[in-house]
Amino acid sequence: MSILLRLLFVFSLFTIVSCQSQHKKKDCCQKKAKAECCMKKDKKCDGKECKLDGKKAKAECCKKDKKCDGKECKLDSKVCQCEGCPNKGKECDSKTCKCAAGQCDGKSCKHGAHHGDHKHPAGMAMQHDFSDAEKWSKRFDNETRDSWQKPSEIIRIMGIQSGENVADIGAGTGYLVPHLSKAVGTKGKVFALDVEKNLITFMKKRFKTENLRNAIAELIPFTEPGERVKEVNKVVILNTWHHIAERKSYAQKLYGSLAKNGEVFIIEPLKGTGGPGPKDSHRSTPSMTSPELEAVGFKCEEAKESLQYQFILVCRK
Repeated sequence: MSILLRLLFVFSLFTIVSCQSQHKKKDCCQKKAKAECCMKKDKKCDGKECKLDGKKAKAECCKKDKKCDGKECKLDSKVCQCEGCPNKGKECDSKTCKCAAGQCDGKSCKHGAHHGDHKHPAGMAMQHDFSDAEKWSKRFDNETRDSWQKPSEIIRIMGIQSGENVADIGAGTGYLVPHLSKAVGTKGKVFALDVEKNLITFMKKRFKTENLRNAIAELIPFTEPGERVKEVNKVVILNTWHHIAERKSYAQKLYGSLAKNGEVFIIEPLKGTGGPGPKDSHRSTPSMTSPELEAVGFKCEEAKESLQYQFILVCRK
């Protein structure tokens, strides 16, 4: 083949490939564009926002363009849309919007279970990002906390026997766990449960450093106490109950999971006492809290204690 013929062949091949490429680009920019369109560097088609099969956009578009049809990117309707939600506008991994600090019911972010000094609007659950475990440890594990939290008093009231299994729901950074670990002894177990992955990671490292071999940190859902409750005799929920959304439903699941004759110890900031914790409008009393648990079958009574700013409610199955 002569050089001229070879050049003509190469030119023809280039023209065909170029045309195919142009045709593909034109195809991409139709009303029902595909993901390849969104992946283009300019992120637009014909000067407009990339449209992916109407409102059902794919993840590639949301990550690159952030919008579909000029609106918040909708990933098969699984998108966090709550005001104040840390993950607003981002993909959800379930029908319930899971935010860094809680869950979204379509109206507001609902925070899971954690120990500590928090503030939140009346009638709403907390909106906090607990991903920075080191930061929260400075608050939760502050050396002055023992003076008012009185962990030894909590352990006394719980009446933990050596060899028992206990669960700490909303364990946070594991403040109470060393005390629980000592009380159950080598034959017992402490399940430190929380909804934040980074806090679980933090506790695992802490338990290893402090040689708490009978302590196990595990992640639980926002909406239920988890399977470990079936293995315990006692559950402690410290500075956490008022943060749990849909408390009646949560109490029902807690009652159903707890072993026969099991006990739940709810420790909450008490109205009118001041001190560390939320403002008074977000505090509670035993008479306000007990109906939420008695409605599902628990029998509750206030424990006699010496805590200055909190009350302890003992609920038995």
